[in-house]
Amino acid sequence: MEEVVTAEKVLEVLRVPRGPWALHTAVALALFPQDPAGAELRGRKNNILPVFEDGYETCLLITEVEALFGLPKHYTDACSLSITDRKKLLGRAWCVPVIIQILKPLAEELSRL
Repeated sequence: MEEVVTAEKVLEVLRVPRGPWALHTAVALALFPQDPAGAELRGRKNNILPVFEDGYETCLLITEVEALFGLPKHYTDACSLSITDRKKLLGRAWCVPVIIQILKPLAEELSRL
């Protein structure tokens, strides 16, 4: 029988510090939803609080969402935008690490010219 990879094992291997409302917990548990004691992140329509952490429903903090997109903390904190408007802005954004991976082969080809 295969060994189940849990979020706790991933956090232990990566030596990530733990703490309340930690981004690494939300991300790791979203990547390993088979962990019965862990959290899951699902984009269901009526799911107001999409993350379960330590047995409680919660949502990602705006700074955690910014970090998921590869942006610095408080990057969208401008012009007195509400949290909802900041989340909408990020929802229409491109993820920086993904863009880097998409453009990396193009940059390599152009550097050869």
